[in-house]
Amino acid sequence: MTGRIVAVLIAAVATLLVVTTIAPQTSGILALAQILLPHAVLAAILAGGVAGAAVRTRAPLVALAVVVLVACIRFGSEWVSLPAPSPSGPAVTLTSWNLELGARSASTVAGPLLEHDAEIVALQELTPDASTALDLDSRIVARYPYRLLLPDVGAFGIGILTTFPILDKEVADAPPGVIVTLDLGSSRHLRVLNAHPLPGKIGLIGGLRVPVSFDATERDAAIGRVRNRIDSLFASHDPFVVIGDYNSAPTEPAYARLSAGLHDVHVDVGEGPGWTWRPSSLEPLRIGLLRIDLVLTGPGVQPISTGVDCGRVGDHCILDASVSVR
Repeated sequence: MTGRIVAVLIAAVATLLVVTTIAPQTSGILALAQILLPHAVLAAILAGGVAGAAVRTRAPLVALAVVVLVACIRFGSEWVSLPAPSPSGPAVTLTSWNLELGARSASTVAGPLLEHDAEIVALQELTPDASTALDLDSRIVARYPYRLLLPDVGAFGIGILTTFPILDKEVADAPPGVIVTLDLGSSRHLRVLNAHPLPGKIGLIGGLRVPVSFDATERDAAIGRVRNRIDSLFASHDPFVVIGDYNSAPTEPAYARLSAGLHDVHVDVGEGPGWTWRPSSLEPLRIGLLRIDLVLTGPGVQPISTGVDCGRVGDHCILDASVSVR
């Protein structure tokens, strides 16, 4: 009986995989389940393996094989990347970090940035106190002489710190974002888009605040406006990178719209899930649980490597990447 129950649960996960692949969801309970698909798959694999070893029936193993097959088709490139070709030029390093409003004192922001030592830093949820602290930190000023910091008392603050001269800038809102044109030297330019659409709305019920629904209407509209900015970058024919916190998991249709025609650095060269966000209550786990912080590259930019640092205070891990700009 246990084996059959596990088989039914695994079959339900497989069905969810198939349904959301054929008909991606943007609202409702299935949209919420769609976000958590990788975790449901991992739980199904674990349950199937345990049940298959504990009971004398093939049902869990057959159901497990179906889940593994469908999951490999759906998530294969998320978890395993093929060897990347050799870089076509010098590497440019990038870091993205959502500072999480209220998670840390302003004086503690500079340290992790200096440790990661990227040439381009994209910040989200940048407060006035943190912005001032960065501008007054002699180490930051020496490492990042070119800065565009647009703080906000809420979650809309955003900024760019870079070792490269900023030739041009465009500032946008709804959602907050910036596009900067950087002079990399040797007649090479790179345009960098940093944006932060706010997350969809999760419906909760009961004293335990159980999530039962999801509405991404406003977030998807904001991502649509970011996509318009990306289309303008395509039209400029300049090499560009899209970086930041986009509050959309790769299992959601909004991610597909955002990343269309671009290379996701994690998909191309990353290993493992690449998760970058977790609820604040789970920070002690020192891992991420969803991949919503992204580095996407346009024409003329080749992904080289990527990684996450989840050992910091806050709900977001620090996302690092390196790329080559032709």
